[in-house]
Amino acid sequence: MHRVQDWLRRNAPITTATGVTIAVIGTFLPWLRSGSVYRDSHQTIGVLRRLLEPPPIIDTILGAWPLLIPIAASCVLLHLIRLRVTASVFALIFSLPMGTATMVAVVQGLDNTALIGISGIGPITTLAGVTLTLIGALGVLFGSRPQRTRNAGGSS
Repeated sequence: MHRVQDWLRRNAPITTATGVTIAVIGTFLPWLRSGSVYRDSHQTIGVLRRLLEPPPIIDTILGAWPLLIPIAASCVLLHLIRLRVTASVFALIFSLPMGTATMVAVVQGLDNTALIGISGIGPITTLAGVTLTLIGALGVLFGSRPQRTRNAGGSS
């Protein structure tokens, strides 16, 4: 058990930071294809907000999409200053909306024959990053649990 916790303590923060970085890069890769034009996730959100005119709550959520990038940066910076549990909480906050949006895009399908469709590279890259982020964040949280001793005196 000590080996697993040591491994988690050393590698989970690196996994989290790598996942967050890959996920953010994925948001700037193509997500929507319209004819010969490709749009990243930020441009796609803008198109969705203009065309669909969503209810105010959905519009607010969509408008908050760019805020995920500062959350990702905060996560990496918190890991660098060794506030790993706080960084992991930020990583989980980052992963929920990012993972949900990515899964919606992937579930909608990657039909290359349609005139308008989901481009695969952006959502798949983001999903890979979110998956690494979740693995790393949960690893930090489970790896940072205090050790319990067997006897009341404190020695094992």
